[in-house]
Amino acid sequence: MHDPAANAESLYHLSDAELARRLQTGCERSFAEIDRRFRPRLLYALTRRLPRREDAEDVVQQTMLRVFQKIRLFDTNQRLSPWVFTIAMRLSIEHGRRKQLPILAETAAPLEIADASLSPEYVAVHNEERDHLWKLADRVLKPDQWTALWLHYGEELSITEVARTLSKTKSAISVQLFRARKALLPHLQNNKCQEPSQEKVLDTISQEPALVEVNT
Repeated sequence: MHDPAANAESLYHLSDAELARRLQTGCERSFAEIDRRFRPRLLYALTRRLPRREDAEDVVQQTMLRVFQKIRLFDTNQRLSPWVFTIAMRLSIEHGRRKQLPILAETAAPLEIADASLSPEYVAVHNEERDHLWKLADRVLKPDQWTALWLHYGEELSITEVARTLSKTKSAISVQLFRARKALLPHLQNNKCQEPSQEKVLDTISQEPALVEVNT
């Protein structure tokens, strides 16, 4: 007998690439799962780049529509997240120019989901731990620095992927990450109530991997 719940569960555990492959063959339920995974992450990133939440929501909607329309152009041998975020960032620029909107350094809404493939319990705890870190980044960093940092550490894009997503050189992204780390480190080191995830990020950003990657 056909079991919709079982099918939904099977989609939940599929990789992004497998969902993209299925969507390319016409499986619209795969798009629903892609939308579930990416919509909150896109909204989180775009509320940092656009002055109003409504603008961010509009761009997210446009992004997901574009993903659905252009999925056949996606190379499933690549990661899906850089492709989706590239679409979102370009649409946010077009949206801002069309409406003559500035990119403001406003505080974004708390991150709603850390990784849609993880259990809800883990996500809830992990989000709470990371919320303070990214609120601090909202206050301390310039918008371009925040976006580069979020894509690199929050979305785990490589420097090459971040550069392509933001249409910048790897050197430019490395400089932004270096300056972002330099601005954040004193605040993180002085935080006496540091959460485990913040300690991990502190250790990671202290290693300055961006500069190493550019030189290789």
